[in-house]
Amino acid sequence: MQNEAILIGKTTVSIYYGDIRDIPADVIVSSDDVEISMSGGVAKAISDRSGPEVTEEAQKIVARRKLNLGDVVVTSAGNLNSKKIFHAITFDPKTETTVSPFGVRKATYICLQKADEFGCESIAFPALGTGTGQLDMEAVSQAMIQKVFDYLGNTSTNLKQITFSLYSPGAWKDFFENCTLQAARIKIESAMPIRLTILRQADINYFDLTSSETISVIQKIKISDKQLKTFASALEEFVLSGKAKSFTSLKELGTQLYKIILGQVGEQLRKLPSEDLFLKLDDKLLSIPWELCYDGAEFFGIKYNIGRQVVVSPKFYVHSSVTRPLKYPLKILLLADPTEDLPGARNECDKIFDELSKIDGIEVTYKKGQEIEINSLLEDFGNHDLVHYAGHAFFNEENPSESGWSINPDRGEYLTASMMAAMNAPPIVFANACKSGTQSLGKEGKYQGEIFGMASGFLMGGIKNYIGTYTYVNDKTSIDFATEFYTNLIQKTQTVGSSLRQARKKIIENYGIEEILWGSYMLYGDPQFKLNI
Repeated sequence: MQNEAILIGKTTVSIYYGDIRDIPADVIVSSDDVEISMSGGVAKAISDRSGPEVTEEAQKIVARRKLNLGDVVVTSAGNLNSKKIFHAITFDPKTETTVSPFGVRKATYICLQKADEFGCESIAFPALGTGTGQLDMEAVSQAMIQKVFDYLGNTSTNLKQITFSLYSPGAWKDFFENCTLQAARIKIESAMPIRLTILRQADINYFDLTSSETISVIQKIKISDKQLKTFASALEEFVLSGKAKSFTSLKELGTQLYKIILGQVGEQLRKLPSEDLFLKLDDKLLSIPWELCYDGAEFFGIKYNIGRQVVVSPKFYVHSSVTRPLKYPLKILLLADPTEDLPGARNECDKIFDELSKIDGIEVTYKKGQEIEINSLLEDFGNHDLVHYAGHAFFNEENPSESGWSINPDRGEYLTASMMAAMNAPPIVFANACKSGTQSLGKEGKYQGEIFGMASGFLMGGIKNYIGTYTYVNDKTSIDFATEFYTNLIQKTQTVGSSLRQARKKIIENYGIEEILWGSYMLYGDPQFKLNI
């Protein structure tokens, strides 16, 4: 029988074409209905060999508790050469309902968790829900492989062998291809990220470049405030008018950024293999559009999963809250136009709500206009895992931790970063808001090199990952961008940095490189952060 294997850490993941009953695993997983009748498909095959006592044991469990799709029941293995049978519930014959891909991920996770709890070293899975349930094989292979790889990447497991047993060449092919893709993703994500620290004193920028390939490259480059102002103003000029005073195209701007600001550091950076780039920036350098640096082949925002971190002055320090652990289902809060003067914000969130509602495994709460009240909002933040905001924001130059969102200015209601310090803050906030990513340069293009920017205030308030824009974006591309981001983050379980990069690529693919929206979004936080639930 055909068998391929990939080693992930100390665990071998095998794709096996053959009979699951012939696999010498501590645990055999069965795909069963809510009654655990073991009367069809892989469940019947397992029952035929394990013997009637397993079915009788399962029926006693069914008599004591109601089972739901995605649940897992444990019995002995009877005559099988195994210790346990895990019965994953994937079909309800009374309602003719099949488990969703989210339920498949949930059941896969529970099986792995229980195998570790029992001290087992090997487990064999069928393709859950693809028999009587008739789930799409590709969707199931993606769900199961992703969850297994996520589990291995985030758990200290006893499992030495995980096997997927497939009954057809087509199923084997789907699982093997997804396994190969996930293994490649793990290899990329496990590479040590590049860390580039840039500090500024007077008119000198000091660079410290660190990665697995080089211990440290320290350089300094002289650049005037006037040059920084030119670069800082350029992105906003492109966003507002489609052109900039000093640059004819985005590539020209990116090339000059790369050559003048990074110099030889850029060439060192270019040689490094990692896709994750941490930028630790002096607060004087926050207005620079680093995502638009162009190395002659690619823009940084397309080449790297970029996350910005800020060198914080002690006087602006706000105690950060601890991010709570995530669990099923993922809870998302959508907030649109609390001041009721941005109809485009409502349109954006209406469409994002429609798209998010199609994604399996999440609960979406949608509030708009006067439904958003400051008192309930504080509680909402503590009860949700991800917040998407579209509306007005304000920046406090003297005290960035008092920056925030305008909820009801007439009543003096604002949600500030300092208020979040006392909250059980969500790990991700996505804000399409005026001044959300950095302080607006204004019509006169005043360089704001001495301030932190909106995102910094929110990070200091306890938000671990803040995605903001240089300016409010109000058109179809913003909806496409957010939808692509959430699809990659939630459905495909990619990191927040990778999800943002894929969204940028999607905008370029659909609208062209000169559609500046792709360069307007930035991440403050950890590009390697993932919603592990």
